Amino acid sequence: MSIALKLPDDLVEMAKPHAAAEHRSVPKQIEYWARLGKLVDENPGSPVHQGYASRRSRSEGWNADTIPVRGMTVLEVLVTPTFAKAVKKLHGKEKTAVDKAVKAIANDPAIGDEKKGDLAGIFEYKFKINKQEVLLAYQLHPTKFQPISVVLLSLGSHENFYTELKRLKSPPMP
Repeated sequence: MSIALKLPDDLVEMAKPHAAAEHRSVPKQIEYWARLGKLVDENPGSPVHQGYASRRSRSEGWNADTIPVRGMTVLEVLVTPTFAKAVKKLHGKEKTAVDKAVKAIANDPAIGDEKKGDLAGIFEYKFKINKQEVLLAYQLHPTKFQPISVVLLSLGSHENFYTELKRLKSPPMP
């Protein structure tokens, strides 16, 4: 059954480059996004669902949202509760460094190193805060080749970072 819907112009414009890249019509692209949203809602234990809920509640001082990429498309930045908790503990200048790292990832999602083995599908981006190396773990959804969102999983120093990340990792989304 088909129903005619009036959609915002910016949503239709946003869907055009994604539709062309995936060889879909614009309505089919928007339908695809709707199905992804439905999957997120139906899987409350997934990191994407937790990130969505966390982003909706806006942790203190953290303003993750949609970020323009290469002037054409937009990647939605989702945060998991683990990531939001780590950011909440930071001070102003430290949060600014994290914001710069997130923008760098959004501008070039392949900037991080892709992990292998147990952590396959997770990327790691290294940057410095107060001369100390910090690791930021993220995933690209739905695929690393045509991502529409970046899910920020974890943030921290090298100590126990990978152990905690393995504990948090859940099966990839379909």
